[in-house]
Amino acid sequence: MNFRTRFNGDVSFEGFSAATITATAHDAVGARSLARLAQGLRSGAALSASAVAALMGRNAYDLIREAAESTSSLAVPMDERLQAHLRNVVRTLDRAYLVHGSMRKALHWYHHGVVAELGNRTPEWCTLHGQAEALCRVIGSRPVHQVP
Repeated sequence: MNFRTRFNGDVSFEGFSAATITATAHDAVGARSLARLAQGLRSGAALSASAVAALMGRNAYDLIREAAESTSSLAVPMDERLQAHLRNVVRTLDRAYLVHGSMRKALHWYHHGVVAELGNRTPEWCTLHGQAEALCRVIGSRPVHQVP
């Protein structure tokens, strides 16, 4: 085992930098959180806005506000709208994780990727505007662990 601290404060372990180790650990924690949320999704349990927000590195209030402003289901009561939005986010991220093989990559794609099949919109926009099912079909057609 090779563990050393350089005088400039950089730490390495087996040739990996502290930043790499931290990013890998953060990705593993995100993957476990996503797995718990996806299991809750499959069992029909109510999802926690704060748990989904923590997974995404966002504020729960922002997710609640997005669900309230969603144009796809204004006639639906707010609690049902919020749960639908959270389920769509988790379903989309779960499939994106399978395709990308990393939470960091899946989240980057969710926020910044462009889906040509859905009008060159980001997956986040598609999820918010009622196109989550179409988005999941697009993701499902892609090979696992291959960046689109």
